[in-house]
Amino acid sequence: MTFNQVLDLLCESDARNALIVDDVVRAVRAGAAVLVMSKRRKHVRDLAERLKAAGLMPYEITGEGTQKERQRVVGEASHAMGALCRGGASEASAVDVSPESESESKESAAQLPVIVATESCLGEGFDLPELTALFMATPVSYSGVVIQQVGRLHRTSPVKTSVTVYDYVDISIPQLERSYKRRLKVYASMGYEIAGGSEEQADSRGSFIEASAWSERFIQDIRSAARSIEIFAPLPM
Repeated sequence: MTFNQVLDLLCESDARNALIVDDVVRAVRAGAAVLVMSKRRKHVRDLAERLKAAGLMPYEITGEGTQKERQRVVGEASHAMGALCRGGASEASAVDVSPESESESKESAAQLPVIVATESCLGEGFDLPELTALFMATPVSYSGVVIQQVGRLHRTSPVKTSVTVYDYVDISIPQLERSYKRRLKVYASMGYEIAGGSEEQADSRGSFIEASAWSERFIQDIRSAARSIEIFAPLPM
């Protein structure tokens, strides 16, 4: 199966797209200024439709239309997000998403735009310092592209103190698993840490493990297991 065929399957996966949309909605409700990037125009349209149905305000930026039209959309999206973030929308570090405040949360999320774009359409001229979260909706292998995409979050802004990259790991496909491992090295070189899950998982998930130090961490994890352990490892080629 070629990479393009694999990419088609990923972009058409209802479960995968639903996961991305759920994560975006959750991030926006928590006050993030979000950029979603994909390799496919159709995927951008699909995600934008889902985000709109979820109550958000997506701006689609693809290679369709004239250059002037694309520049207009980029300008509108940048202006809308920048204005809202500077007005304090992105400073809410947390939003109550309990059932009692569900309607308020949706209304708050709908006020913040989300930019959904193809990778090739956001050139060097795109600059939005308020961005705090990047969603990589399709896999990236080349380190230079990873650095360029993640670098969009590194513009300084007085309204943000941290940034987050959402990377979707399709480890069931060996080709994509190898691609993810290459991205991990880039993230580590840029100073990123892997976000932990629960408090119990934080120690093992919050850092990159070098090959020379894996055994010590492995033994620590085994000793801290409450009842049982499961070990997943690729078969030797």
